[in-house]
Amino acid sequence: MIKLLKRVARSTFRRLGFDLVSTGAARESTYIEADATIAAARSAGVSVTAYVEDLWDQQGATKRVIDWMAQVGCLGGVTNVLEIGPGTGRYLERVLEKTHCSRYEIYETAQDWSKWLSGRYGPTVAVRSADGHSLSATADKTCELVHAHGVFVYLNVLNTYEYLFEMDRVCAPGGVLVFDFYPAEAFDEKTARAWLAHPERYATVIAEANIRDLFIRRGYTVLGEMDNPHGRGVSRYLALRKPGPV
Repeated sequence: MIKLLKRVARSTFRRLGFDLVSTGAARESTYIEADATIAAARSAGVSVTAYVEDLWDQQGATKRVIDWMAQVGCLGGVTNVLEIGPGTGRYLERVLEKTHCSRYEIYETAQDWSKWLSGRYGPTVAVRSADGHSLSATADKTCELVHAHGVFVYLNVLNTYEYLFEMDRVCAPGGVLVFDFYPAEAFDEKTARAWLAHPERYATVIAEANIRDLFIRRGYTVLGEMDNPHGRGVSRYLALRKPGPV
C-alpha cells in the first residue's frame, strides 16, 4: 500500500506540474504542495490524513497521539484551541471531532495549506498571520488547548523557546499545552547513526530537563508524557496543565 501510494503521489504530482521538493528544515524530508497532495489522495481513494501517513510511513500515528491526549485529559471542556503548524490538518481534524470546539486558531506558514484548512473547516478554523516566531494575533490567556506536532523537532532552540513562551502566554488558566521534541538526553550514538545514514538532517535536540523546569517553575503540572516514533528517532510528547480553575 505504501509503495502504491508513493507511486500515485509522484505521478499525480508530476501531472499537476509539482514534484516532491527536498528541504533542509521541514517537518519531514519533503515539503508537499497542498493542491498536489489533495489530488494524489483523491486519486488513491483515501483521506489526506491516511495518504500522508502512508507517504511518510507513519500509519496510525495521528490516532495514537490523539488517543493519548484524550486519555491524559487534554480534550475535555475545550472551547478555544490553537495549533502551531497544523500542516495538512491531520491533528486538527481529529481534535475538532473530539472537542467540538467553537474556535480553532491556526498559525501555519504554508499559505496553501492554511487556505485549504480554512475552506474545509471554516468558520471554526481561523487562520492567523504566521511570522514563524510568535502567536501575536492571539490574546493572553484565551485558549484551553495549545498544541504543536512535529514542529519543535526541526526549529532551532531559540525559535522553539520563542514559541514556548508564547504558548504559555496564550494558554488559559487551567488550560493544556501539548507538544513534542527530540530530547537531547536520548540522542545517543545509535540515534545519531540512524540520522547520518539518511539524507534527512533536520533533527534539532533540546534538553528535556530544561523544558520541564521552564513550565514547572510557572506552576504547570505534567499530565502525561509519551514517546512517539518520528523521523529517524523518537520524539517525546509532554502534556502540561497550567495552574488555575479547570
